[in-house]
Amino acid sequence: MKENRTGASAFKEKKSISIAAIIVCFLVACGIWLYAQATDDAIYTKTFNQIPVVVDEAGLNEFNQVNDKIAYDSLSAQFASVSIRGTTRELAKIDAQNIRLSVDIRSAVDGVATVKAYMVSDNKNGERVELKGYEITPAVVTVNVSKEVDCVVELLPTTMEKDGVKHRLSLVDENIKFKVIGLQQEIAKINYVRIRLDLLNYDPNIAGHQQMPIMGVSFLDENDQELFNNSNPIDGIRYTLPTVMVNVTPVDSESTTEDQNGKS
Repeated sequence: MKENRTGASAFKEKKSISIAAIIVCFLVACGIWLYAQATDDAIYTKTFNQIPVVVDEAGLNEFNQVNDKIAYDSLSAQFASVSIRGTTRELAKIDAQNIRLSVDIRSAVDGVATVKAYMVSDNKNGERVELKGYEITPAVVTVNVSKEVDCVVELLPTTMEKDGVKHRLSLVDENIKFKVIGLQQEIAKINYVRIRLDLLNYDPNIAGHQQMPIMGVSFLDENDQELFNNSNPIDGIRYTLPTVMVNVTPVDSESTTEDQNGKS
């Protein structure tokens, strides 16, 4: 009888341990599930780097229609980082390829425009939805425009003398254009450019076309007043110096040719 009681007690003890183990496992599973839910619902910040910053196409088209002499050139930042806040489940759904960073140049104030972030849907329509709860670095960019202006080249004196020989100097091309890049409010003031050449550096041994060094560049308004020059530039204004070619002709040979043409 004692053996039967002992066996029954052992069976009951094992059964109690199994039930306790099941309860413990159930509680652990519930804890893991609750932790996972809490983690998914927690707010995090995820940063997406190297997202291209582009100009809004509709804004660009309107800008080009309104401005016939000034053209859009570039933005001060080509890429930016976007930090988006959301739950783990929400952030997991965001693909960097669907993020768009856009600038409407029509909204620029003093050449500075705000960068906005959008999400593009995966459907064929490509619907854009503006993101919320995000930070962009840089948040603003500078909008640069360009303008082609006329150049007035000072060619004085027109006759130079070196090694006892006089030479006549003349421009090969008098229609020289000059491209300037910068903020719209600064570029719009420029009407034309005056260039001064270093004529003393011409080579008397080379007859024909020679490139002349540029000594000075002055930017003038429509009233012929100097706005600034290359010695006193304005921040943010960029330009590329044109190549100015001068025709160098010995005066004596030119006179001889004229005489020969007159005799014939």
